[in-house]
Amino acid sequence: MTDLFPDLETLAKSEYLFRIVDNGGATYDRYTVIFSDGDALMMGGDGGTCWGSGDYVEYAEKMVEEGSEVDLALGDLDTRCQNAILARVNEAFRDYIVDLETGAKSLPNGRDGARENEGTQDCYGNGLYRVGAQYFIRLDGHPDDDRGPYETLTEALRASLPDIHGLAGPEYHSTLHPGWLAPTPGVAEAVAKLEKIVEES
Repeated sequence: MTDLFPDLETLAKSEYLFRIVDNGGATYDRYTVIFSDGDALMMGGDGGTCWGSGDYVEYAEKMVEEGSEVDLALGDLDTRCQNAILARVNEAFRDYIVDLETGAKSLPNGRDGARENEGTQDCYGNGLYRVGAQYFIRLDGHPDDDRGPYETLTEALRASLPDIHGLAGPEYHSTLHPGWLAPTPGVAEAVAKLEKIVEES
């Protein structure tokens, strides 16, 4: 079975990860991990996760602006939480990949049968087509503008994902690059300060 993101580094390099915020332990699911398709993963400090629904993009911006949440990058989370994010993301896409790999869902042979990929939040898999053993993503315009060629299905699928600009404008983007894998200077101190406020409230 093939994972969309084989490792944390591949997820970190993509722009699929939109924003991670931490409420300092005000609730059990202290972390909110927002993806560029609008999905959100709620996560406890123990790595327990559940998918959430709602307008988390505006909520996260408001909470960070008010000081009741802090922006994080992947590297500001412990290994257990990092691995939980990777596992849940791969799990979310697994059925779609299996359907393509087994032929239960077929890909267009050539550009003409492929929809255009517009880069918006619901574009995952849109535009995907194959020519021989190679994969491409159809974009608006001339065939030379298409993305590809990609040697593997998962590479092409990753290229079809929305990026941070497809979900929301810069005013809603994280104050950090969410894919940084090293701890971000100043974040541990900001989180400790927020935890103290939560404990005292």
